Amino acid sequence: MQEVMDGFDMFVSGGGHVGLTNQTGHPAAIVQYGFGVRNPDSDSPTTMPLTTTLLGDLFADDKILNVAHAFQRKTDWHSRRPKLD
Repeated sequence: MQEVMDGFDMFVSGGGHVGLTNQTGHPAAIVQYGFGVRNPDSDSPTTMPLTTTLLGDLFADDKILNVAHAFQRKTDWHSRRPKLD
């Protein structure tokens, strides 16, 4: 992972990869950007938060937390809740 991160402060992962950071110790922050249907094959109106993961270089916690905080200052996704029927 350190070789992959060489030259980068962080990257944004659409797929999560939190399990990877659990194994390598790289910092990660998860931010919400929307809502989606829990099960696309279902008629259920239940929605789940859509999230993305900011993955940082070792000891770069401050950088990913600053980006996550800036995103939350400019949006209100972190304060929205799904409708419960």
